[in-house]
Amino acid sequence: MGRIRRIPWLNHWPSILSFDGPALLFALAGAAQSTTTGRLTGTVREQQGGVIPRAEIVAKNARTGAEFRTVSNGSGVYEVFSVPDGSYTVSVTAQGFRTTVLRDIKVDAGLTATVDAILQVGLTDMIVVTASKYEEEVVNAPPWRLLFPSRRLRRPRLTM
Repeated sequence: MGRIRRIPWLNHWPSILSFDGPALLFALAGAAQSTTTGRLTGTVREQQGGVIPRAEIVAKNARTGAEFRTVSNGSGVYEVFSVPDGSYTVSVTAQGFRTTVLRDIKVDAGLTATVDAILQVGLTDMIVVTASKYEEEVVNAPPWRLLFPSRRLRRPRLTM
């Protein structure tokens, strides 16, 4: 029959797997202290309380100028992970709503900052310019026509 060989490092197997309780605790505490990022989360709502999906959220670090972008989900909830600790300005925009800017939002390392935003219905900063070669009545005219009433476009006359 074959001989069984003794493996020298196998005699120390229990000591390799056993951990000293206090040493493990200090190792985990040191890892937790080395975290330098936090998390930013919140819900985007309208004035009536309804959620706003697909709102764009931009968190800008006040000291470094670094920007972190995300979009709210179908429930109006957004999350920005791994945000370095510091003070932030959070801008929230959505189509058909005014931009909301929240200043001095503090993000601490290892913690979650919750910032809920309420958007107001209103004009956006987007300007749409349209033109037509036909004369339009004031009732059907786009808003730019009301600003420049002296400019009138004539309807072409057809001759036969």
